[in-house]
Amino acid sequence: KQREYYQYFFIFVDFFSYIADFQVIDACRSFIDKNSQQLRERNLERNFLLHLVNLHDFNLITSSQIEEISGKLRDYWKEPATSTS
Repeated sequence: KQREYYQYFFIFVDFFSYIADFQVIDACRSFIDKNSQQLRERNLERNFLLHLVNLHDFNLITSSQIEEISGKLRDYWKEPATSTS
């Protein structure tokens, strides 16, 4: 599961050319916008949250940003499913 998650995330980051530490939070937000349903369908939400905690451990995001992103993820899951392909 971890490998599958990182495959999604790194393809996303590479495609959108995020290159600096200050862009990490924007990358996480955009990743959720585009891939929240895939995370749920493939049961990768814990892997994503673990990734957020790791980013916090390296001082790339704050604990309040983890809260914001995980809340946004839950909000997407509460909405009726729509096609994001």
